Amino acid sequence: MEAEEQPTAPSAPVVAKEANPEVKEES
Repeated sequence: MEAEEQPTAPSAPVVAKEANPEVKEES
């Protein structure tokens, strides 16, 4: 259960990068 919560944190930035691929390139 804890292992699932840990990957949830890194999942947030991953989703943002996929949702805003242009922002990632601009950064």
